Amino acid sequence: MSIVSVYKCDRTGKLFEDKSKYKSHLAKLARERRVRRAIEIKNEEIQAWWDQAHQTEMSIGDLQQFIIDNQMRFWADASKADSWHWKHIGKTKRKGVVMPIPELVEFTKFNMRWSDQVSNSHSAPFNGVTNWSGRDEGKPTGYPGWTGRIEWSIKWPKEFDGFYVGSDLFSGSHTGIHTGTGGGGGFQDGLQRFGYHVTIFADDWPGLKRYHEKIKVWNILSDGVDEEELIW
Repeated sequence: MSIVSVYKCDRTGKLFEDKSKYKSHLAKLARERRVRRAIEIKNEEIQAWWDQAHQTEMSIGDLQQFIIDNQMRFWADASKADSWHWKHIGKTKRKGVVMPIPELVEFTKFNMRWSDQVSNSHSAPFNGVTNWSGRDEGKPTGYPGWTGRIEWSIKWPKEFDGFYVGSDLFSGSHTGIHTGTGGGGGFQDGLQRFGYHVTIFADDWPGLKRYHEKIKVWNILSDGVDEEELIW
């Protein structure tokens, strides 16, 4: 009877008679661990950025420019939520034009009003729950926040007019900005336009909430105009 020495990988349990194959296997596992660690670090950095963004103290009006200035963060988040469309970015070519990342040009409407009770029928804060038409007894029927309509224009090549990735602006899991009814995509003058009913819960954007509370106190003291009376 022959006795065969083998190498066992403690991580996977695989056995190898050939030492070179065993070393190759370990090297492959090491590469996979490095890649996984890189992804984890990246995800940690992404979460840290969004945490800081949500804590940034600003008005609903300021939020428009904040989104434009940081749109690559929103697009990156959207690309993970809608991988089918976004897999074409940078790869699909038509008439010599490569599909680009959308460019958010402007918000043509940003009508948001504060409410102490924004419906949670279709969406909820990160730390909340949904409750369709308030049917679940014992669950909240709403949360403080803003609701209204937001419309935006996207710079987009005519060659890809049939793709509407520009509608994904708020579809990422980190944004804390929830879209409802709406749509768009009509192409004119190099732009696609989109518009949706939007909900922002105060708990998801503590910076917006702090600003709102400060303005509320200031209005009480100065008899000024309430923030919710303003149309941004």
